[in-house]
Amino acid sequence: MDMTEKDNDLLLRFFHEHRQEIADNGFSQRVMRRLPAPALAPGQSRLWRAVCLTAGLVFFFLTHGWEQLLPIFRILYGECSVALHSVHITASTLLVLLGILSTLAVVAAYNVWDLEE
Repeated sequence: MDMTEKDNDLLLRFFHEHRQEIADNGFSQRVMRRLPAPALAPGQSRLWRAVCLTAGLVFFFLTHGWEQLLPIFRILYGECSVALHSVHITASTLLVLLGILSTLAVVAAYNVWDLEE
């Protein structure tokens, strides 16, 4: 048992032993009654999202939105390919990349192990 678990146990025991009940006198119910009702019910919210998504897709196809996106993707592809061709890979670059990937793998493995506990 590590210190964190011991601290948690001590805190839980302390609060359990010193528990106090405070008279509410209907205050919580009055507050809940005065809260505003939600604007949309969950079903209405889902329906509204579906209507907006459909309207957006219809607008995209009616205005030939792909004709605007294709040049942007071509430019991005060209810029990325130029950037990749200008990279000079050496042995030290590969070692640094291997170190980065190893560190990421160890951190990911630790996070998975830590979640399981």
